[in-house]
Amino acid sequence: MEIKFAPEGVMPEAPERLSKKSAKRRIQIQRAEKLFEPGIEYTESQVNILLMPLFEDHVFARRILIEQGTLDRTPTGSKYWVKTS
Repeated sequence: MEIKFAPEGVMPEAPERLSKKSAKRRIQIQRAEKLFEPGIEYTESQVNILLMPLFEDHVFARRILIEQGTLDRTPTGSKYWVKTS
């Protein structure tokens, strides 16, 4: 079964799997980055709610956003925010 991905600049109609191909995954993550506003703190639930329409595995997507430096969080994971350098 071929997995279809929404093209760059288009929000998917249904949650997608994160692509294993780096170019497609980059597009998916860039799409997710646009959901978060600098200067706003989000709870873990709020982050999940924003990511759920985009990704089948929103927890993994959240982890990628943190690991690549888009989002930062408190050590307890209770608050998230857009990381600025």
